Amino acid sequence: MNADKPFTRIPEGEAIFMDPDTREVLWGKDMAGHTVAGPGNPPGPVQTAVSMPPVSSERALPATSLDTAAARFMGRAYERMNCYELVVAGLETMGIEYRGQNGLGRYLVDRALNDGKALNHLLTGEGVTRAIGRDLHVTTFSGITHVDGAVDKAMKELSDKLAPGQILSFSTPRRGHTGIVSRKGDAWTFINSGVMDNPVAGGIRGKAVGEEHLVAEIRNWVARARSEGAGLHITLGTPDPARLARFQGGGDSQFSSRA
Repeated sequence: MNADKPFTRIPEGEAIFMDPDTREVLWGKDMAGHTVAGPGNPPGPVQTAVSMPPVSSERALPATSLDTAAARFMGRAYERMNCYELVVAGLETMGIEYRGQNGLGRYLVDRALNDGKALNHLLTGEGVTRAIGRDLHVTTFSGITHVDGAVDKAMKELSDKLAPGQILSFSTPRRGHTGIVSRKGDAWTFINSGVMDNPVAGGIRGKAVGEEHLVAEIRNWVARARSEGAGLHITLGTPDPARLARFQGGGDSQFSSRA
């Protein structure tokens, strides 16, 4: 039903819906005759909108690791590619199918529906990492009193587990963020899309895809959680070739892990 749909021509920012009975993916003119639940509208046959990342124009280029793939989008404006879209675009550049009936995106939506969750429940850095990752590690803070102490604890737990190409995500009850671990010389870095307030030397500034010092980004999120009086989860995982194989496209790209 969805296999022949032109997913690569979905306009950027277009709302995507799924019929819970037929699992048909709908957008644009296909929505005619369907009712969307919302203020003033009773629940209809179409469920919550799913935000689908824009198609990467660089997915045909081969890449051997996720950090190498993500680095190709440096300088892309945040409005064109947010942090989750960057991870997806990196995976697509490596030949991983995200869209389509057998893609990773469909897998995440189906898993969420099967668990009784909203369609987009797993369309997060943590959701992707748990689906395709191995060596999963989660650092959890239920409450933060001292920022420096929490940052030291997080780095102590992560330091012997870090490797270029891993997916790292932050989440508080109110917000979340994700990106890819990389390295510059002796320093761990974080390729992500957002406000570049901790860029590596000569790096991109502003709100865009760029590379920041990882420890500084961890400090940002620890401080944010403390100011919110909230807990913080830092999730780290290594993309697993065995798990990615089910979503491997037919292109020239080949995935390899450097962990």
